[in-house]
Amino acid sequence: MQEAIQKKPPHANSPNGCWARHGYRVERMERPMGSPMRNIYGPDGTLVLKDSDYDKEMAYCRKHGLLLPSKD
Repeated sequence: MQEAIQKKPPHANSPNGCWARHGYRVERMERPMGSPMRNIYGPDGTLVLKDSDYDKEMAYCRKHGLLLPSKD
């Protein structure tokens, strides 16, 4: 019998953590070469980032206040 593989939840201040916490949807599409294309949709279903990468996603999270405050 195979054991179920559990994924760790994304870090809260990673793009995936921000998207999940605020109700955004990530669409991943494989490409023949390179990393998958990622489109990000807002809670209302509108496309907010097309073919994004980590830097674009972090910039969006910062600009729209989606990151949690740092614990300094």
